[in-house]
Amino acid sequence: MTIQQTQTFQSPPRRVLGPFLAFFAVITAVGCTGSSALELSNGYLREGHIYLAFSELDREYQTQIEAGVLDEDLAAAREALYPRYLIARARREVYADRELEALALLEEGLALVPGNEAALELVQRANRKLADRATKAAQDYLIRKEITEALALFMQAQDYVPGYPPATQGVEALRQAVKEMHREAQEQYLEAIRKMPQFRFEEVDWHTRVAIDRNDSRADAVEVRDRALVELAERAVKSAIENRDTGHFGAALMEYRSALAIWESIAGAADESRLDVIHEYIAHMEREVKAQSMIERALLAVEADRVDDARGMLAEAVLLTSLQQAEINELRHEARVREGERAYDHARDLELQGMKSAALAAFEQLSAQWPDGLRDEKTRVGALREDISGASTEYAQGIEAERKGELAVALDHFQMAATFYERFPGVLDSIERVQEKIAAEAGNGASGAEAIR
Repeated sequence: MTIQQTQTFQSPPRRVLGPFLAFFAVITAVGCTGSSALELSNGYLREGHIYLAFSELDREYQTQIEAGVLDEDLAAAREALYPRYLIARARREVYADRELEALALLEEGLALVPGNEAALELVQRANRKLADRATKAAQDYLIRKEITEALALFMQAQDYVPGYPPATQGVEALRQAVKEMHREAQEQYLEAIRKMPQFRFEEVDWHTRVAIDRNDSRADAVEVRDRALVELAERAVKSAIENRDTGHFGAALMEYRSALAIWESIAGAADESRLDVIHEYIAHMEREVKAQSMIERALLAVEADRVDDARGMLAEAVLLTSLQQAEINELRHEARVREGERAYDHARDLELQGMKSAALAAFEQLSAQWPDGLRDEKTRVGALREDISGASTEYAQGIEAERKGELAVALDHFQMAATFYERFPGVLDSIERVQEKIAAEAGNGASGAEAIR
């Protein structure tokens, strides 16, 4: 043996011993914690707390698995306790009305401990609770005469507990209910047939719906119902057209919508083109209803002398309607008349206040806007022109007479001008001026005002 070979058997250096010492420490620690977990678990077992006993072992078991070192005694204790833990968990689930979860746990437990009486007793209890719940739900469906759902739940209850008496009784009650419903369905169907020749389609629809509700396999009732619905849809369309033609657009819209709902409820009875046409009718009536509302608002605006507002509403309405153009034109004319009347009243007020020139301009403008005439504005234009012309002629003659010193003649002309047009520019001042001159010539010192009196 060489010297080098001898050195291989020498004590390993500290860096080699480190991992062995650490592993030894882990083994020692695992042994200690495993013993502690076993003691705690046994304590829980003595008190009857199986769930807590297993949880203590399982927590330590998982910790040791992660550490890579497992206490065999702890693992064995955990494995032995696991079936009892499953049964304890299942019991909790049963009490919490989670029977399906409980049955899954019990299936696993019985696979480990076949024939366990506690597990088998819990299986029976869980199945009985499930059967009881399914039966009660089925009875609720039976009361509402929802036969398919009730039958499915009664059968489910019997799957949980074969021969379960309440479920068996429920199935028998179901048979009787179906029998009675079929009898009622036949009666309702016959009643619908009797009403069909009388064109009482609403009643036919009602009777057939009851028949189908009692027995949804009655294809004959479905056929009769659909025939009645087709008639009702056609009747609704006819009523809609009548309402449309008489200007009752809201009623027409409701009838079209009713017809559409009926057609859509009949499977395969209406092709897409028919439905498209009704949709177009509905859209048309919606526009007409909106236009009608605007026309009504415009009428109120006209009556309130808000003619400009009315014109805006009518301009919007005319873009929507194809059936109310006459009403719009009539209301536009009424708005124009109302505006003309307002202009006439203004011109007449000017005339009554003696402002004949302003009144003449207003009447002339109104006459130009109404070439065919609104009221008597053309007559008033002629009369005002004559008055203004007469006042102008007399005034000019008065000025000429005054210039010649013919004061009495001038006064007569000025007074005649005032008779034609009292507020003719300068006429009143001229009358006062001439009267003062006449008074001065008379030498009586009377003022113009006194002379007038």
